[in-house]
Amino acid sequence: MLTERHVLINGKKAYYLAGGKGSPLLFLHGWLLPSAAAYRKGLELLAMHFRVYAPSMISEHAASIHDYEEYVRVFARALKLKGIVVIGHSFGAAVAADFAAENPGLVRKLVLVDALGMPVNKPLAWWLVTIGRKLSSFRASRIRAFFAGLLFMVLFAPHMWKKKVFNISMEMTKADYSSVFRKVRCRTLVVWADRDEMFPMSHAGRIASMIKGSRIKVVKGTHDWLIFDPDGFYRAVIGFLKQ
Repeated sequence: MLTERHVLINGKKAYYLAGGKGSPLLFLHGWLLPSAAAYRKGLELLAMHFRVYAPSMISEHAASIHDYEEYVRVFARALKLKGIVVIGHSFGAAVAADFAAENPGLVRKLVLVDALGMPVNKPLAWWLVTIGRKLSSFRASRIRAFFAGLLFMVLFAPHMWKKKVFNISMEMTKADYSSVFRKVRCRTLVVWADRDEMFPMSHAGRIASMIKGSRIKVVKGTHDWLIFDPDGFYRAVIGFLKQ
């Protein structure tokens, strides 16, 4: 069972979900979500084998992927995490790769799920339409949580809205983290949905080719498959994690 906790980072509360026993597993969720709650069922399955930590990827000081890497680094240091297994999804996967690249002594294994990191070269309007279609497949409760997070940022943290939504949106349209992927030295699994509507399957091969010794696993589904199929997510990664 995962519970919400917090740790002080720079004098402010940083919220995260945690649960389970064993070596640490750090999960970094996708873009715009206020927390990892949407992934809870899959994470609770992993918590049968690991001590899971899933921080909320919202930081008022972060305006880029690398800023979020620094945020995760401080989070891991605050909780004294070592020998970490790191899993990231989408935007969170780009942060996870940067974290692994910059902190090789901390990260034992890395799983990148439908990762942001290769240029898509689509206009911002395409991203908005694609995200709108994605939302239409979410349950009503998840849509409410999504817009509640956005409303909070717009009303109470407009500076965060600009940094987290606008700046990251623009970064997503032109992201090329080849230099980051080439610096990753830990054992890595690249997992990709065969019908990912945001990042094409070809990105999996390109990313894996830059991480020495990495493996690719293809699953059925769309970009957010691990939210809708927690059992499939568990099956896709547990063999690699337990090796």
